[in-house]
Amino acid sequence: MGKILIFTGAGISVPLGLPSTTDFLEAIKQNQKPILSQVINYLGASGRDIEWILSTLESFKNETPFTEFLLPLLVQGISNQNETLQRIKNNLTGLKSQAIQEIIRIKKIIFEKLSKFDTSQAFSLYFNLISVLI
Repeated sequence: MGKILIFTGAGISVPLGLPSTTDFLEAIKQNQKPILSQVINYLGASGRDIEWILSTLESFKNETPFTEFLLPLLVQGISNQNETLQRIKNNLTGLKSQAIQEIIRIKKIIFEKLSKFDTSQAFSLYFNLISVLI
């Protein structure tokens, strides 16, 4: 008996009512905060991958990026150094707040979309795929 390899993408679940990657992206781009468009631009081609988007938002929210760590050095020589540094930190705090809101919003969208699928069609589709392997 020959071996069978089933190679599918996420699109295999579209007939079940589950979204494609493009559908997810379109959904999260609606009513987005400015930080999301910045993350998508920053990621370039990877900005079409919802996992990269969430990972980038999570790391921005949770970590102190090297640039932020270097801020005191970056403002050296600027008059009103303390005020400038404080404004930058305030702006970063606001962007991190947006990141948190976007993470929550995106996860809600994912949950909502993944909870709407036809279970009988899913059983039929996956049963037929698996039965070929048996």
